[in-house]
Amino acid sequence: GVFYAEHLENIPFYVNGFHPHHLLFPPIAHFFYGILHAIIPAIKGMTFLLVLSAISGGITIYLFSLLLGKFGFSKFSRITGMILLATSYTFWHHSTDANIYIPAHLLTLLLILLVVSDNFHKSDTKQIMAGLLLAFAGLNHQISLAAILPLAWLIYVRTPQKKLQP
Repeated sequence: GVFYAEHLENIPFYVNGFHPHHLLFPPIAHFFYGILHAIIPAIKGMTFLLVLSAISGGITIYLFSLLLGKFGFSKFSRITGMILLATSYTFWHHSTDANIYIPAHLLTLLLILLVVSDNFHKSDTKQIMAGLLLAFAGLNHQISLAAILPLAWLIYVRTPQKKLQP
């Protein structure tokens, strides 16, 4: 992660390659860095990835608050949960590091919010979006695939069961 960030501006896009744990992140980061670098030539790859992690971390904290609200937690509990997550060592470290972890968690949290949204089981569009988000999150970092079993359980318990007709 950090080695990649330090050398991002010196790696040609076609040489960028793929990492087995995060297949899409390097080419996507390189693509967006190229666009930003064309606008702001002085920006370094490390700065770009640090800002990406920080912004993703802030959005993830907000989405976590929305998820807690979805499950009926009070405003005080939501704020406490946000503070606990934001100040936990791992989350803090990854939100201030030039790495893929927080953007991958952001995508996974978006997926969970989509699955627990109202009428998920009735909306083909939401189900297709959930599948695409899971694929995209998993291709950005394989840790996102750890959400498959909890998501399958959530989908099962939130979907009205149909009675079998003889």
